[in-house]
Amino acid sequence: MIKISDVFQYPRNQSHSFDFLPASTTNQMVKHAYYTLSYNEKYEQAEWVAYELKPDYLKIII
Repeated sequence: MIKISDVFQYPRNQSHSFDFLPASTTNQMVKHAYYTLSYNEKYEQAEWVAYELKPDYLKIII
């Protein structure tokens, strides 16, 4: 089994932040461990959901 981190390398000592979130029209951002969402109280639904995907989360089986 080959892990994605074996194929795509990045410096391990750097902090990678998730800076590419869409704009929120409600200003109600909810941050969880692996994803962030913008919540719309009026419709009781997420306006959008963004998942953080790191190389360590993936596995490639060849």
